[in-house]
Amino acid sequence: MKRHTAARLCAGLVSSIVSVAAAAEGEFSAVVRVVPEVRALRSDGPLRESAVLTDFGRDRLRAEVEARGKVRAVSYTGTLRTTALEGLEPRHEGILNELYVDAPLFGQSFTLGKKIAGWGVGFGFRPLDVVQQQDRRLLYQFTLEGIPAIAWEHFTESSAWTVLYANPTNGKGREIRDDESVAVRWFRQSGGTDLHAVARFGERQRLQLGGGVNHVVNDAIQVYGSVLVAQRHERWVNRLTESGGALLSTAYPLYEVQHGRAWQAAVGGTWTGTSGFGVMLEAWYDGTAYTREQWQALARLAEQQDALLGAPGVPDRAVRGNLAWNLRYFERPNLVRENVLVRLSYTGDQWDAALDALFTPVDGGSVVTATVTRQFDRVRWDLGVRRFGGPGDSAAGLLPDRTVAYLAAQVFF
Repeated sequence: MKRHTAARLCAGLVSSIVSVAAAAEGEFSAVVRVVPEVRALRSDGPLRESAVLTDFGRDRLRAEVEARGKVRAVSYTGTLRTTALEGLEPRHEGILNELYVDAPLFGQSFTLGKKIAGWGVGFGFRPLDVVQQQDRRLLYQFTLEGIPAIAWEHFTESSAWTVLYANPTNGKGREIRDDESVAVRWFRQSGGTDLHAVARFGERQRLQLGGGVNHVVNDAIQVYGSVLVAQRHERWVNRLTESGGALLSTAYPLYEVQHGRAWQAAVGGTWTGTSGFGVMLEAWYDGTAYTREQWQALARLAEQQDALLGAPGVPDRAVRGNLAWNLRYFERPNLVRENVLVRLSYTGDQWDAALDALFTPVDGGSVVTATVTRQFDRVRWDLGVRRFGGPGDSAAGLLPDRTVAYLAAQVFF
């Protein structure tokens, strides 16, 4: 990526923040982020050749200005973002992350508008996040985009109730987060124990019910767990993995299969020492994710398709296109049902660091991540490296990317 392109992007964002700040009234804050990423493809693997048609394996630069504030009863968060990928034209977008009104009425609290709604318990996976499903395993977390909703909340000294009507009049949306739904959340605090319960009803997953607990054992140890059951769920399946005949398709071969009940559960604990060092162990099960057998079927199909490259009478572009369609399987927060996460961390006055390893025991896959953070007065630097490993038929081993590294700079105003 050319240096002068990155400089123009940064200059444009700084100009934008100055303009926004000048026009803002009431409470206002902003942050400028510049996040270059370097990605390295696997040296082999059946899905490697799909990268030429996708974003995999491309170095990139994401630069954005995020402004947030409050004008009277209206709170807002908005982002202007530019993403430049190696070999492609830059993409520009404006995101309205949040725009809502919080208003007291008859001693109750009401919210109207677009707002982030996180309800879960846990670190790597939160089954109780039934409204705002967040992929918590992203290498670098940007601000989420909220959900359009109408909400009622009631608070006491030790408990809270929330009733939320999400995506009014939407019906069944393109994604779970876009579904019209009604959700209820209950929270109670008793000493060192927090209790959580959620319920949600929407067209895609029908009824979801769940509960969780977070318990502080002492100053150093905390344990938690949660479980959720959904009446039904959906997954994308490539029909070529089931046919046993044709290896290539001239039309999009993936279709959504509806399944019945699915369970999700997570349990974990943390230990934090007085010197700043900490250890976390978390395990979870996601019944909506793919099984080992489904990943193995995809791996066999991809290997057979990859072997057709250069074959007489078979266009290479058709082969790469079919390989790229297979990547739809990776568009999930959990690729495999069974997951174990081990995290070592250090929190200091100015430096933070962490090393975590996600294992999928059923297929031998692994995702290892190291991060370092340096905080100054108004500037923060983040450095991270992630490496995907495992056998060729494991979910992590099939991913076209082998290694991803980033360096993020944030300036706060």
